Amino acid sequence: MRLLLFCILFILVYLSTKNYLSSTSDRQKKRNQEKKKHSEHTMVRCAYCHVFLPEQEAIKANDHYFCSKLHQDSMKN
Repeated sequence: MRLLLFCILFILVYLSTKNYLSSTSDRQKKRNQEKKKHSEHTMVRCAYCHVFLPEQEAIKANDHYFCSKLHQDSMKN
């Protein structure tokens, strides 16, 4: 009788631990995917001040990137 109770207790502990670890792993995978989405932006350098910024925020003109309209105009002169 004791052996049967011990086996049942062991199985319950094993299954609950396995379930907890897999759910923790799933949460970490989701966090890593979210971080990847945010870090996949291509960075470019302003041709005037050499500051890096995301490509979607940069102003592109004549194969050069600029961080502001002022810097773009400064390079024209």
